[in-house]
Amino acid sequence: MRYVTLFFDLEGFWEAPYKGSFDEEQNVINILDILDKYNVKGVFNTCGIIGEFFPDLIKRLDKEGHEIASHGYMHENFNQITKEELHKVLEKTENILNGLTKNKLIGLRSPWLQSNEFVYQTAKGRGYKWISNKYMPFPELFSNPGAKTEGVYKLAKLSLKFQHMFTKIQPYDADGIIEIPLTSSLENDLLGLMNYWQKSPKEWMDYAYDSLVKQFNRSGKFFNLNFHPWIIGSSNRPKVFDDILGYIAKQDVKFILARDVVELVSKSK
Repeated sequence: MRYVTLFFDLEGFWEAPYKGSFDEEQNVINILDILDKYNVKGVFNTCGIIGEFFPDLIKRLDKEGHEIASHGYMHENFNQITKEELHKVLEKTENILNGLTKNKLIGLRSPWLQSNEFVYQTAKGRGYKWISNKYMPFPELFSNPGAKTEGVYKLAKLSLKFQHMFTKIQPYDADGIIEIPLTSSLENDLLGLMNYWQKSPKEWMDYAYDSLVKQFNRSGKFFNLNFHPWIIGSSNRPKVFDDILGYIAKQDVKFILARDVVELVSKSK
C-alpha cells in the first residue's frame, strides 16, 4: 500500500488582490468538488494574504478537515529576505491563518520552493513539524508535446533520470523537521504556460495525466501530487485533476495529510 498526499499551493499577490476579476473561491470550490467525489482531504499551503481576502474560504477548508500550512504572506522569495524579515513574514502569516483555523499551523512550503539552511532552522525554531521544499524536475518534463527528441532535450532527460537515482524522494527527518519532497511534477511544468482563463490543449492535458500516472507507478511508499488552484482549478484543467485522482483511487493507496506523514515517519525512526 502507498500513502498519497495532495498539496495545493494557495498563493498570493496575483490571486488575492484581483478578487473582482479572478474568482479564486470558485477555483478552490472546483477542487473541493473533486476531492469530495473521492472522499479525499488535501493540504493547502496558504499565503497569509489569501486568509485576509478569503477568510470564510480558509474557515471552510479547516472545518471540512483539510490541512492548512504556511506559504509565506505574499509569496515572498525566502532567499531574498533577511532573517528578521523571514521571522516577521512567518509570524504575520501564522497570526492570520491560526486565527481562522482550529488546528495550529505545523507545515511550511517556501514560495518558489526557495530556501536555505536558515529557513529550516527558523521553521524548526517556530515549532513547524514538516517542510516541503525539495524538488527536482522529472524526466517527463522533456517529453512534452513541444519538446524536441534530439540534442540538448535528450541529454537533459537522461541527466534528470540519472540525478533522480541519487535523490531522496521519500519523506525523511531533516535534523528535527520532516522534509516531504515533491514526488511528482508540478502541474505548471506539465501543462506549459497559460493564463487562467485559457483552455489547455487536449494533447497537453493528456501528456500531464500520462506523466503523473508514470510518476505514481514508479513511486515508493509515499507519493504526493502538487497543484496550484489558479491553474488546476480553472478553465478545463480540473479534468486532469479528476482523471489522475480517479486513477490513483483505484490503486492500493491510503490518502493522508502531511501531519499524518509526520506521524508515520516519526514512528519509523
